[in-house]
Amino acid sequence: MKCVIRCRVSGGFTGTRDSTVKLNGEVRTFDTKEQAETEAARLNKEMNRPSVACFQYWVEENLCC
Repeated sequence: MKCVIRCRVSGGFTGTRDSTVKLNGEVRTFDTKEQAETEAARLNKEMNRPSVACFQYWVEENLCC
């Protein structure tokens, strides 16, 4: 089962937007939910610095890319 990380950005000038996390233009997939959850937690910690926008990352399972 493959997992992906989704991101919601809210605030700032663009309002609220959702997207699947990509790396070099390709959807990032993970072999296990645990791997994806670890990366989502890291992103939630590192990307939410004092700014206008708020980033929220979560894992979704069984998505084909």
